[in-house]
Amino acid sequence: MSIRVRFAPSPTGYLHLGGART
Repeated sequence: MSIRVRFAPSPTGYLHLGGART
């Protein structure tokens, strides 16, 4: 969940999660 917090500024946290994984 740490990653999600880092991308919190983004309303689409889930989408960012996928991008960060790539």
